[in-house]
Amino acid sequence: MKINNFGKWQGVVDKIRKVSTENGLNTYIVGGFVRDLLLGRAPKDLDVMVDGEGAGMKLAELLHKEYGGHAPVLFPKFGTAKLTIDGEDVEFVAPRKEVYEEDNRKPATVKGNLWDDAMRRDFSVNALFIDLRNGEVLDLTGNGINDIKSKVLRVADEENPDLIMTQDPLRMMRLVRQSAQLGFSIDDSTYDAVVRNASKIATISKERIQEELNKILLTDKPSTALSFMKETGLLKFISPELDSLEATEEETQYATKNVWAHTMQVVDQSPRNLTTRLSALLHDVAKPKTMSRTYSVVCDSESCGTKGEYVFKSQPEVGIVCENCGSKRVFKDEQELKAAFPGYKIHFYDHEKVGSNTAKKILSGLRYPQDVIDRVSNLVLHHMRPHAYNEDQWTDSSVRRLRRETDPFTDELLDLTSADITSKNPKKKQRNIQRIQNLRERIRKLEEVLPNSLIKSPLDGNELMVMFPAKSPGPWLSEYKEALINEIIEGRIAPNDKSAAERFVQSLEQKISSRIGEIKISARDK
Repeated sequence: MKINNFGKWQGVVDKIRKVSTENGLNTYIVGGFVRDLLLGRAPKDLDVMVDGEGAGMKLAELLHKEYGGHAPVLFPKFGTAKLTIDGEDVEFVAPRKEVYEEDNRKPATVKGNLWDDAMRRDFSVNALFIDLRNGEVLDLTGNGINDIKSKVLRVADEENPDLIMTQDPLRMMRLVRQSAQLGFSIDDSTYDAVVRNASKIATISKERIQEELNKILLTDKPSTALSFMKETGLLKFISPELDSLEATEEETQYATKNVWAHTMQVVDQSPRNLTTRLSALLHDVAKPKTMSRTYSVVCDSESCGTKGEYVFKSQPEVGIVCENCGSKRVFKDEQELKAAFPGYKIHFYDHEKVGSNTAKKILSGLRYPQDVIDRVSNLVLHHMRPHAYNEDQWTDSSVRRLRRETDPFTDELLDLTSADITSKNPKKKQRNIQRIQNLRERIRKLEEVLPNSLIKSPLDGNELMVMFPAKSPGPWLSEYKEALINEIIEGRIAPNDKSAAERFVQSLEQKISSRIGEIKISARDK
């Protein structure tokens, strides 16, 4: 098999081939670039391997001498170089072996041959080379070309799958990510190696895990990779909180909904934006912690028969005491309780508040930037609010208040809420999505009348201190300004109407002073 058509990279490859041939160098295009060409995908990164010690650096310098531009960046310790050709970054390397010491994820590199270089790579489809002398595709693992045709991912060194995973455990996440990106299945022996070595992912730096997780979330269908991580056990070593979602179900008398499956659908339905997809992944993360069931129970005493409700969370012993007659009935576990009283309602009270804090913990642990943590935790905190929108019941001030309290991520919040609609009834699903779209449009129209940026107190702290010189600085300043903002939201004061604002706070001060006086008089009477 030969490849001599390199698409948009043709000019760059032609220059490399010309200089390489003129100087008698054996040069190869390697890695994912070859894979993508064979799949008909547009390659993104060009890696060039030049046989011979220091030959990669030499070719980069020769190309710079021939065509000019910025000088190559050389890395003598590793025998590699980087050079920009026609605006494209190209990396030059030499064939090498990688030697890993136990518990050290940074390999020592030593001189190797083409076969050594192919065997050190992660998967067979990434271990293909193109010989630039003739365009011939070299498949030294013996599996790469067939695996591309069969759409299968397997380790490059088929005899040592465990070694491939333990040398750099991040390869397990790259495996699931590339499976999702390429739409490839995973070879059984490679899959089994991930299951056996899943715990090793805990030895990888959080920053590297975060980088791979971001790439997974930005694939067309993240649930493919995320579900694989869960099935193989990888997820529980990265986020036990997410892993526990499988055991949590939303139940009604009509249906049962697995929270993990729901979360995967929400992630897939959300726009391909990192913070939105992180929020989708974490929006229900606190449901296992906050789950409770309210059972409709009846006292079994013949002389009583009182009906009531019993809330079950996670008590080791289920004991129900009748409020009327005091009799107690004990069940050994919740299954026995369910058998006696099958009617119940499931609740996740405050799961968005607990989930916001859990999201902060998870994202901080994975070393996400603070701005990402703040945005995602706020999206999780507020994700239920747009679900409550009722066009007939929400006033303009209610909509403005939502806008103000969720600025600057209101649009993203509505994206998340729309993605969170997963009803199996197509008409109901479309109706609820349209309701959120109507809310978005209503916010836009209200913004045209009064932009959110203008909803602020007409009086600042200094102006309030001048009005009430006898008062010391304190919380009352922010309380008065918030009260003024509320008046603007309700439409009772126009923005920047200082006169109306002054009259309002004077009235407010009189009411507060009057109440304080009443309290003091009451205290003296006692």
